[in-house]
Amino acid sequence: MQYCFPGRNGGVMDKSTAYIRFRNYLFMADIPHTASDPRIHDFRHTLAVENLRRWAESGKDLSTMLPYLSAFMGHSDFRATQYYLRMTAEVYPKLVEQMEDLLWDIIPEGEFDDESDG
Repeated sequence: MQYCFPGRNGGVMDKSTAYIRFRNYLFMADIPHTASDPRIHDFRHTLAVENLRRWAESGKDLSTMLPYLSAFMGHSDFRATQYYLRMTAEVYPKLVEQMEDLLWDIIPEGEFDDESDG
């Protein structure tokens, strides 16, 4: 297995080392770092949301693609991936319709409130 952040011995890099390197890269790029952003975990969020957006725009069947995303993200059950569906729907409201049409029997009903604080 290849890691995005490999350690010295080919295994996974220690979390603290990855965080320190990430902070150094931000500093070198003159990108300010605050307590809330950017975070190293933002790469993961971007990967999920951008894949969902790209698949929807290209007409892919999201009901068949979502299990691939879930497995790729390392989620053991689909509920963890649902977080990204909501995040995507907030950024790309057109996807709300597609997801409701395709996944009405998988994702429980709930109100989608544009006015909520998140």
